[in-house]
Amino acid sequence: MNLADFHDNEQNQFISRVRGALGYSQSNQRNRKGLVFGEKFDKAGEYLEKVKIRTDGERRELLNALIEAGKPINLHVIPKEDSESVATAIADLVQRKNPEWGNQKSVVAWKHPLIEEMNLTEVLARQY
Repeated sequence: MNLADFHDNEQNQFISRVRGALGYSQSNQRNRKGLVFGEKFDKAGEYLEKVKIRTDGERRELLNALIEAGKPINLHVIPKEDSESVATAIADLVQRKNPEWGNQKSVVAWKHPLIEEMNLTEVLARQY
């Protein structure tokens, strides 16, 4: 068994324990269809246009709501001014943190114009 298989096995065991703790059996697989794609995904362009025309006051109100909603779950929101400073902050976070499984660091990002604008792949590549 190679190292990747070992980590996959550890991860599967962990997920299995979580499923058991939540009362799900291995035979009770949840239907994942529609979790990511669907009507809301198809309307992404429409939502993006609404985001672009928000006023500064609306944006500040949403940011404050996110900051407050994150506190009970220990989610730390760190506002940044532009996509370059966001990418730098993410790269710094990746540099400081250790992976939960194994030694290989990875970043998963949604395919979205605002995320793609950060050029995160390039920023992270400069670190390694």
